[in-house]
Amino acid sequence: MWQGIRVGLAFSPSAYLKRPGAGPVLAFVHIPKTAGATVTSMFVGAYTEAGVGGAGNFFRYPKETRATIARARWTGHWRGTQVVVGHVPYGLFANNLARDTRYMTFLREPVDRVLSHYHRHIARRSLSPMSLEEALKRRMPEMNNLATRCLCGDPSPLGDLPPGAVQEAKANLSAFAFVGIQERFDESVVLLQRMLGLDLIPYFNRHVSTGRPAVDDLPDEKRRLIRAYNRLDVELYDFALERFGEVMAVTDERFALDVERMRALSRDANEKEIQKASEWLDRELAGETTWPRATLYAAATAAGVPEPALKHVLARASLEKVTDKDGQKVFRRSRASP
Repeated sequence: MWQGIRVGLAFSPSAYLKRPGAGPVLAFVHIPKTAGATVTSMFVGAYTEAGVGGAGNFFRYPKETRATIARARWTGHWRGTQVVVGHVPYGLFANNLARDTRYMTFLREPVDRVLSHYHRHIARRSLSPMSLEEALKRRMPEMNNLATRCLCGDPSPLGDLPPGAVQEAKANLSAFAFVGIQERFDESVVLLQRMLGLDLIPYFNRHVSTGRPAVDDLPDEKRRLIRAYNRLDVELYDFALERFGEVMAVTDERFALDVERMRALSRDANEKEIQKASEWLDRELAGETTWPRATLYAAATAAGVPEPALKHVLARASLEKVTDKDGQKVFRRSRASP
C-alpha cells in the first residue's frame, strides 16, 4: 500500500504536476460517503477544473459509466488531466486506463459509512422510506460491502461477491499509490499533498451529514447487524487502518505542524466562502419572493460562488423548498420571514 509514500514515487511529481499529460494519470476510486467530494475540491484547487476528469457513478448509472470510460479510452478525452475521479470500481478503471495509471482511494469505518449512506440516500429521499434493516437485507451494493466491491478488481461488482474478494481487495490496496482514512482526514490530506509534491492546499467541506444519529447512538443490535452485512468491509478497513498507522509512524517532525496548518487554512477558507455565499444570496434574493432552484444554482456558479457554500447557506436561510404547479423545484421566503 501507499507505494508513493513508503518507497518513493514511481514518477516525478514536478513533471507530473507542471506538464499536463506528461506523467501518469492518478485515478481516484471514490467510494461513496468517504469524503471523496471534499478531496476532489482540493484537487480542483490544485489543478483547476480542467485538470480533474469525471468518470461518473457506476452504482447509479453502470451502463453510462462504462460508456464514458470506454469513450475516454478511445478518444483520449482525459489526456492532459492530472486526476480522474469517479464512483467507479478499481476493476473497471484498470481494464480501461493506461498501465502506468496510479490509483488512490479513501476508506471510512464501515458502520459509519453505511449509516451516512442510508440517511442521505434512502431514509429521506423516498416517499415510503425502507427501514435500515430492510435496506441491509435487500443487499443493495451501497449497503453491503461497498468498499470491497470497489477494490476487489471485479469491473462490475453488483451481485454476490466471489470467495476471496476481500483478499484481492487487500492486495490491490497494497499496490495503490495512496490510501487515506476518512476518520484521519487532515493527516490523510497532508500525506496526499506531500506525495504529489503540492504545497498545503485548503479544502472545502462537502456533503457534511446532519440530523442523523451518530454510530455511538445506535442500539448495539443495529451496529451488529450493519457489521454482519459488511463483514468484508470491516476486515478491509482494519487492514487499511493498520497500514495507515505504519505510514504515520515514519512521518517527520514537521508533519504534525503541517496538519495543524492545513486545519487552519481550511477553516479560514470555509469561513470566507460561506460569508461570500451569504452576501451573494442576500443580494440575489432582495425584493423577490420565489426563485427556481436551477436558476439560483446557475446564477451562483456564474458568480463564482461554490455550490457547497451555497448549500450550507441555503440550509440555514429562512427559505422553504417547494414544488410549484409545473413540478419545478423552487425556493420561497418562509412565512415567518419579514
